[in-house]
Amino acid sequence: MKAFTRLLISLLAILAPAVTTNAQQIHIKARFFEAPSANMAAWERARGDANGGTTILSAADARNLLKASVTTPGLETLAEPEAVTVSGRQVQMRATQIITVITNFASQESVSNLMFYPQSEKVETGPVLDSVATVMPDGYTIDLKTTATLTEFLGYDNPTNSPALYNSMGRKIDVPVVLPRFRVRQTQAHVQIQDGQTLTLEKFEDHLLVGTSSSDNRAVSPRPDVQDKQVLVLITVTLIDQTGSRIHPED
Repeated sequence: MKAFTRLLISLLAILAPAVTTNAQQIHIKARFFEAPSANMAAWERARGDANGGTTILSAADARNLLKASVTTPGLETLAEPEAVTVSGRQVQMRATQIITVITNFASQESVSNLMFYPQSEKVETGPVLDSVATVMPDGYTIDLKTTATLTEFLGYDNPTNSPALYNSMGRKIDVPVVLPRFRVRQTQAHVQIQDGQTLTLEKFEDHLLVGTSSSDNRAVSPRPDVQDKQVLVLITVTLIDQTGSRIHPED
């Protein structure tokens, strides 16, 4: 019985690489843009009809949309991450940066005075794309589940009140308050598209948070000065072979 088990494990070890190698490879290219909402007329005309903030474009239409993005005033390219994955496997693409944010002030009392010093935390900001792309039996259609997230650090809020601290002499001292402010925009889609087509994402849920990942975040109402820009994401999926070449022609 033990010999049979060892033989079965050996066979699985031999077959596993073959299964992984034969899985269909998919290239996913994402483009994150941000532009003033008031300047989106050219983009909207090039994109055409939308359904709930998502549109599926042919390769030619996607090229026209990218041309329109060049002439859109104020449009900024945030990131263009890309990855190669296999059918049915989740992939995450991050174009983020780690920043240091002051989260609190701690106190230390000496014989003569009470000192405050800042405490900080590392926070990840920037675009993140989570996707699962599965090739359908026809070999052309791709079932795509994707979530796009953009996290931004907006600076610090002005506190409305300051907690009090009493030193050993009974003297009341106001404690500095730090309120880091973040904006998190996220959207998701589940569509079936053809090889080489591009999915556009535009309608994002907008959340403004005060706090950091390790503290108790609390949602606050969006301010007008951070609502005037719109996030746009283009996701292109392409079937490729083991050499990285396209399987099907673009048309």
